[in-house]
Amino acid sequence: MIAPGCLVIGSPIIAGFVFGPHATAGVLAGNIVSGVQVAFSQSNSGGAWDNAKKEIEAKKTNFRIRAETAGVDLAKMRIQYNRLLAFQWSGDFDDKGNEIENDAQHGFDREEFEKISVWMDEDITLRE
Repeated sequence: MIAPGCLVIGSPIIAGFVFGPHATAGVLAGNIVSGVQVAFSQSNSGGAWDNAKKEIEAKKTNFRIRAETAGVDLAKMRIQYNRLLAFQWSGDFDDKGNEIENDAQHGFDREEFEKISVWMDEDITLRE
């Protein structure tokens, strides 16, 4: 923060010594005008960020209410989803080079994964 501070304080002083008082007045007037523009910009962008945050929080709340109404425990479902993801692939490849998916016997149940994915896809999107 030393360099920006020196730039702000030093530029009018240097302009005054090198180019005279009229140049100093021009530098200060330019700083005021550009400062007002930056203030308006930051004010508007701050409001936009706040509105976006409120929108996301409202969507998260609605999602949690829907899950609670449906009797879904999201915390347990996240653990189960991550466990299924961990055991989805066997690490072996078929003759075309595609990875082979595990079966229920080896820890991956496709039906359960698809049932959980409906909730977890939305949960992941809202958390991001």
